[in-house]
Amino acid sequence: MGAGQAQIGFLPSLQLWQANDMYDAKTVLQTERNGNITYPAQFMTNNPDKYCEDAPVERDGMLFCNGADAMKGPAGLDAIEKVKGAKTAVLGPGSPAGYIYPILALQEAGLDTDTDIQQIPVTANDASVLAVYNGDAEVGFSFWDARTIVQKDTPDVGQKVVVFAMTEEIPNDGVALSADLSPELQQRITDALEEFSNTKEGSEILQSIYSITKLAPANPDSLDVVARAAQALGLQ
Repeated sequence: MGAGQAQIGFLPSLQLWQANDMYDAKTVLQTERNGNITYPAQFMTNNPDKYCEDAPVERDGMLFCNGADAMKGPAGLDAIEKVKGAKTAVLGPGSPAGYIYPILALQEAGLDTDTDIQQIPVTANDASVLAVYNGDAEVGFSFWDARTIVQKDTPDVGQKVVVFAMTEEIPNDGVALSADLSPELQQRITDALEEFSNTKEGSEILQSIYSITKLAPANPDSLDVVARAAQALGLQ
């Protein structure tokens, strides 16, 4: 978008903020997932005996412990100090749920994330889930609840991969429009996308692509918290 190669971007929250800050892009819509406009990052493991301080409980076929079954962050963060020394599936530094929020939580728990965990690089949230599922990592980070993405191919993922902690809530991803577009065209695009998401067909398509229930008017100020988290890690 900054290079003029794209005029519409479906972007994670940090990249929405960067597009606005660096290139004057306008954040016009944010996603809703089942009525939620925020989500937590989750810590998940294939070794619940180590990380769960209570018995895992099941919600919709998925196991949670340490209060994470509330499906709202923060939860279970007292347990994350046990991640020290573990092989941990980690996304790239631009990912709020796969890197920024869980890494910051670990640092706030007293861990040196460069030396106290064995980082296993992965490229996507579903890859983080599968790294834990397949035993390539003992712990993984992802958005809540990325296990559902791989559930069709790995039906027992909710039993083998247990969520034991959740970070603070993160603003949802959304849509940014290039400053090269006129205000009139920006409004027409915004209206068209929002109206499409409110149709049965549109909702089904967005749900199948990225579990999006609908697109709603954005609150650009809500993205500041992500930028502050990134700045705390020296990423801005």
